[in-house]
Amino acid sequence: DSSGEEVDLEEVAGSLNDHGFNEEELGFSGAELETAQRVVEALGRNLAAFRSQPFKAMRGALHPLIEEQMKNYDVRGGMKRKRKDADEITSLKEQDKDWINRAGLRAKRLATLEA
Repeated sequence: DSSGEEVDLEEVAGSLNDHGFNEEELGFSGAELETAQRVVEALGRNLAAFRSQPFKAMRGALHPLIEEQMKNYDVRGGMKRKRKDADEITSLKEQDKDWINRAGLRAKRLATLEA
């Protein structure tokens, strides 16, 4: 241990449940973990239900976990990404318009020079 105290591995191992975590420390049992996993998996298969009002509190509770996963996988997502994509599309459309305008002006100048 980095604090200088020795860790009694047998004591730590004895405090873990069959799922490998300390129920007293986390405040829930292995059975509750299994139930939570079934719920999350079911909602993952039915995103419309997950987005509905009854699951608003759950979405909020999951938010810190999702943010952590996004950091771990270097995901830059969410609304900021959607906004960036929309801005990028707008910028590309503006560039296309500018190019068309420049091409039209160039064609007029060439026509004037040839006349």
